[in-house]
Amino acid sequence: MQTDGLVDGVDQDLRYYVGKNGYAYTKSNPHVCIHRLIAERVIGRFLRKEEVVHHKDGNPLNNRRANLVVLPNQRAHIREHAMERIRQAGGDPETQKICGTCTRVLGRLYFPRLKTSFDGLGSTCKGCANSRRRGKYKTLWTETRAEGQRQRRAAARGGARC
Repeated sequence: MQTDGLVDGVDQDLRYYVGKNGYAYTKSNPHVCIHRLIAERVIGRFLRKEEVVHHKDGNPLNNRRANLVVLPNQRAHIREHAMERIRQAGGDPETQKICGTCTRVLGRLYFPRLKTSFDGLGSTCKGCANSRRRGKYKTLWTETRAEGQRQRRAAARGGARC
């Protein structure tokens, strides 16, 4: 079974199969992902173990050279997918992020810092994190509710603060 672009840059008589994960592998021993073979031929050296080959269009069988990007590690690969999700949602990956709870595209300032994350920010916006902390799992905290809460507290104190 040969498909146009499946073995771009590799011998056309190469025998392969498609694994359960949707990627094409060589039938020769050892079984190697075809997209890794193509990337190695394009850059002119063997890929290091930690390097990841990313398919720009998300199709694991589209192994054209123009569709493949070699990334230094899995962390960069995860970042690339996160940036693509933000672009698809209509946001700017440099200044915005998607909340994992409410799925809104918000500015990066709305997310708490988290050193262990790939981008240094938590996956849940501050509003949703506050809702969880307060035990309000069924209703999500919003800026409108926060503003109303500030006004009620100011009224209870006897006036607004300067």
